[in-house]
Amino acid sequence: MDNEQFSARLLAERKRLKQNQAEFGALGGVSRLAQLNYEHGDRAPSAEYLLKLGDAGVDVVYLLTGQRLEINALDWDIVERAFKLVFRMVEDEPEMRFSSDHLFDLFKTIWTSMMRDTYGETNFSQEQRALPPAGRTVEGV
Repeated sequence: MDNEQFSARLLAERKRLKQNQAEFGALGGVSRLAQLNYEHGDRAPSAEYLLKLGDAGVDVVYLLTGQRLEINALDWDIVERAFKLVFRMVEDEPEMRFSSDHLFDLFKTIWTSMMRDTYGETNFSQEQRALPPAGRTVEGV
């Protein structure tokens, strides 16, 4: 593993996740100073650190290889946030009746946006890039 490239990817991954060094280091069970040393290439992290980062949702394959994994599995945190957002939107419009197709299309649009914000456009499969079909209507409107 090229330490300089690893360090650059580690910094990029921390920034992508919008965490400071103390927060990101805590994910791996290390101090802010240790995180700083990893990002500067002054120290190499342990396997335990990488395992903890992986458990916290960090793309460890990217850190080690520079290659992002295709997004094929559900990221349940994003699913939950998208579902709750749709739920709140429906609650805010109690006089409207939404069809299940409309709710699913709304959910899929929100989920896709959250996935893009988290993982970037290029990691989506062709099926995941497709937006919901247009023309579905809200019942009772």
